[in-house]
Amino acid sequence: MKKVFKSFLFAVLIAAMLPVTSFAKEEPVYHVNYAYTKGLEAYLSINGNTANCSIVFRPNESSSMMSGTLTLYDVSGSRAISTWSVSLQGNTRSISKTANVERGHKYRLTFSGTVTTKNGASESVSCSTERQN
Repeated sequence: MKKVFKSFLFAVLIAAMLPVTSFAKEEPVYHVNYAYTKGLEAYLSINGNTANCSIVFRPNESSSMMSGTLTLYDVSGSRAISTWSVSLQGNTRSISKTANVERGHKYRLTFSGTVTTKNGASESVSCSTERQN
């Protein structure tokens, strides 16, 4: 009986010394990996009634080309404010546009397009960001 009690006490003591792991729910992190694109980011800044809209494209190859549509949406007003056709080629490339906006509204900048390599391979790419004015 003493042997069983000592074994049980030893097991409890070992279990008490083990670290306790927390299983708190983590928020998901989303990262899109593209085959022909190192990076694609959308930036939106608002100064008064002017929205500065830009995207930065970093291709895997300097000869890759990206084309698509950059759109600024008024989320509060449920409408597109401005839409621009975009075509970029080469190493790190960026394009910036401006649009008039209203105070107190929330805006979303989205880009949707295609990257094409010099060999003709292509992939669809997209990015977006939001900002409150």
